[in-house]
Amino acid sequence: MRPWVRWLPSATWAVLILLFSAQPETFFFPGSHGRHYRFLHYYLEIAVHLVEFCIFFVLVVWPLRSWGRPRVALLGVAFGAVLVLSLVNESIQAFTPTRMFDPWDMIVDALGGAIGALLVVGRDSTEGSGRSLSASRYGVN
Repeated sequence: MRPWVRWLPSATWAVLILLFSAQPETFFFPGSHGRHYRFLHYYLEIAVHLVEFCIFFVLVVWPLRSWGRPRVALLGVAFGAVLVLSLVNESIQAFTPTRMFDPWDMIVDALGGAIGALLVVGRDSTEGSGRSLSASRYGVN
């Protein structure tokens, strides 16, 4: 498999995140108002941020495994990608009607990336010594 093909899932996921970020809030819940809407929206937004950035982290780690570098380096690069995407995501929202730049969302995004890291580390620890995420170990050559 060509190296760039491994990046397609994470790149596609990032583009989807950014496309949805460029939508006004009314796109998701048209005509919704009131106390119950705000309550639902707040917790649903947190859950969505956690899940989307957890998935992004895992998708970024997959092509990085072909590098054959130590685990901590790969996890650091993947977490850096989460932080960059989170910053771009919130910056787009700053220019989107009914949306705003929210540093708290970036914290939730980072937490989602950390959950992704825990999933990757947990998976690796059940498969062997976990010293590195090498390509040969995962059948990626």
